[in-house]
Amino acid sequence: MNNKLRRFTESGYRLYLIVLVLFAVAAVFFQQYYLALAEAAVILILMIYSLVSRKMKEKQLAAYIESITYDTENAKNNTLVNFPLPIVVFRLVDSSITWGNDKFFSMCNVSSGRLDMRVTDVVPDFSTRWLLEGNTEYSSPITVNGRIYRVHGNLVHSETEDENSTFMGITYWIDITDHEDLKKKYKDTRPVASIIAIDNLEDLYRNQPERVKNDTRDAIEDRLNAWVDKYGGIIRRYERDHYIAMFEHSAVDGMRKEKFEIIRSVHEVKTPAGLEASLSIGLGIDGENMQEALSFATVACELALSRGGDQAVIKNKLNFEFFGGRGGEVEKRTKVRSRVMANTLSELMRDSSEVFIMGHHYADLDALGACVGVCCIARKIGVKANI
Repeated sequence: MNNKLRRFTESGYRLYLIVLVLFAVAAVFFQQYYLALAEAAVILILMIYSLVSRKMKEKQLAAYIESITYDTENAKNNTLVNFPLPIVVFRLVDSSITWGNDKFFSMCNVSSGRLDMRVTDVVPDFSTRWLLEGNTEYSSPITVNGRIYRVHGNLVHSETEDENSTFMGITYWIDITDHEDLKKKYKDTRPVASIIAIDNLEDLYRNQPERVKNDTRDAIEDRLNAWVDKYGGIIRRYERDHYIAMFEHSAVDGMRKEKFEIIRSVHEVKTPAGLEASLSIGLGIDGENMQEALSFATVACELALSRGGDQAVIKNKLNFEFFGGRGGEVEKRTKVRSRVMANTLSELMRDSSEVFIMGHHYADLDALGACVGVCCIARKIGVKANI
């Protein structure tokens, strides 16, 4: 037993022994030998009693500590066995399972208590690299039997003599399926705004009777309504040649996959003179609210028009995506191209903290003048610019 425990078990008798010894010495000094002998006997009896008492207290304290340790160990073992989360312990050298609770084996749909397998046998996508790198959480959720789990764990040191298996991993598997489903549902139901413009409505109407004009617009709107209904959205016309449509975010993946088939479908609408209809579509996604999504859609539609129309542009907070654009540029849009491009460029600058302006190699005066002009626009907006 260590010194601290020994001091704890001592009864504080030293002070009394010192006093008795001093009295015995004084008795000898004054030649009271019988008194000194009696005091020596008392001192001896007290020392023997103290030693016996200390030994008994040490045994009692050791027994108490042992009982606490035993209870603690049992509590620890019961906690691991009855832990509400799946737990598995495995060797890092070969991922072989050393121990796992019933919830882990139930999660993997294997017989409880089977230790003749590896973690990778029941979870093929599992890797132990993250534990060796010192991380305490797996880099991404893991899917097991249709459920999604987030894995936490750490390294433990084994006392085995085998040097190749001194380190083991213990992992805890947290079921986050409901959370991930809710997260996906939230993302899929985010609002997406769309601005749709008929590029060449004036050309389609030129020199045509009213009946042909109505038939042409109805044919375009029929295709637009069918396309919007396909993705569960709504559409309304707010100008003569402009429409606004609202979708859920889950529809955007389908639009990307089909590469906005509506653009090619509208080409089937032709005037008696053989002129095809053309659309420009701007989508705003990942906005904080509907107002921001509509703002993104407006910028995207203007950019599509400035690029010649007959295409779709998707804008989020950071990037643009372009689809289509194989048709010829609409003559009407060339007259407003500069204004549209300037507005789009201004919006991009306002969303930036700093602007870098670069001309082409072997810059001539045109490139230099363009750089100076763009720099003036940036300064007027209030954004730092560098050429």
